[in-house]
Amino acid sequence: MYRWLLCWRYLRTRYIALASVVSVMLGVATLIIVNSVMDGFTTEMQDRMHGILSDVVIESHSAEGLFVTPKIEAAIREAAGDDLVGITTVVHVPAMVTIDSMGETLTRQINLIGIDESSYADVSDFSKYLLHPENQEKISFLLKETGYAPEREGFPESGWIHRRRKAKAMKQMEAMHRQLEEEQRRNEQLRAQMAAASAIPAMQAPQVDDRTKDTAHSAEPPSHGLAFPDAPTHLQAPGSANQATSNQPPVGSPNLPTYQNVASLPSDVAQVFDAERDQHDGIVMGISIGSTRYRDLDGNIRDGYYVQPGDDIQVTFPSAGATPRAINEKFTVVDFYESKMSEYDATFAFVPLDRLQKYRGMQGTVSSVQLKLRDDANLAAVRDRLRATFAGLMLEVNSWRDLQGALLAAVQMETTILNIFKG
Repeated sequence: MYRWLLCWRYLRTRYIALASVVSVMLGVATLIIVNSVMDGFTTEMQDRMHGILSDVVIESHSAEGLFVTPKIEAAIREAAGDDLVGITTVVHVPAMVTIDSMGETLTRQINLIGIDESSYADVSDFSKYLLHPENQEKISFLLKETGYAPEREGFPESGWIHRRRKAKAMKQMEAMHRQLEEEQRRNEQLRAQMAAASAIPAMQAPQVDDRTKDTAHSAEPPSHGLAFPDAPTHLQAPGSANQATSNQPPVGSPNLPTYQNVASLPSDVAQVFDAERDQHDGIVMGISIGSTRYRDLDGNIRDGYYVQPGDDIQVTFPSAGATPRAINEKFTVVDFYESKMSEYDATFAFVPLDRLQKYRGMQGTVSSVQLKLRDDANLAAVRDRLRATFAGLMLEVNSWRDLQGALLAAVQMETTILNIFKG
């Protein structure tokens, strides 16, 4: 107690010393706060990056992709050992999405990723970043009735409710256009008939004299006295005078079997796509691909959506092979993906793996194999064993830290400098 009292009396008489002590305290407190913020930012950023990226990625650079045979899968499991928790296959390709919004066409460059909904959740935290609660429990590329983003203020009503309402409005608009076109066509025909009637003068019927009659009689073919035999009965045209009326087959013709009319199966009848009841293949887009952030007249920041779950979009992507060609396919937006990482939310779009393989003609091949390891597993050791296993092949093996090495190194440098200043 005496020491504190002595320090207080000393600092009261020497204000410079008091100011120095306070400055040092504030400086140290600032460094501690900033360092804590940086540590929290680094942890959160790594969690979000790791949420979409698996622990280890085996990627093929071949244009045909990688065919995952049982032998290759066995080699992967042997190299990873007991550290392996989950495995899935992925197809990724650069693409362009076309969105029709309020009569305008918007294009965005995206990374199209085909995933296996039954196993992709085992290697990443992808599902927890989806907006619909049911998709967070189990990934699905089927459009939900409603219930998207229940806790998100200002999110438009989406799902089948929005799709049916929009499709019904489009049908009514198309019916109005057809009615207007039909009325315009009838009016044009009426005007043409009236113009033709006014342009033709009244004419009397021509008189036919005897010379005209003689000319008409002279045009008849002369009788040369030759008779041609009739064509065989089975070669005569139906309904001809010489054709036999009997149902018996002609003499000398083979006994051909008779066939009864067979009703068509429901699967043989062409189905007309109806947007009120049908959807295209589902696609999950990053939320920033189909939305923008703006400030309203009151100064509040809001989100505006070019597209929402239930709308159709067109995606253009290259086919597989040495001579790729552009493929245009329509997809139905079934959900949004929001990881709070702008690089991912503005570029990533996910579709079913088998559909993307079919469209690209990949014949069961994939772009990469992604692995999930135990939390305490040594990523570098597993990566090195896999590299040794697939040495000499056109495969690249990286951990998620290798793929994000530049960003992680920059954050680590900032944190190190702050720790030096604090020390």
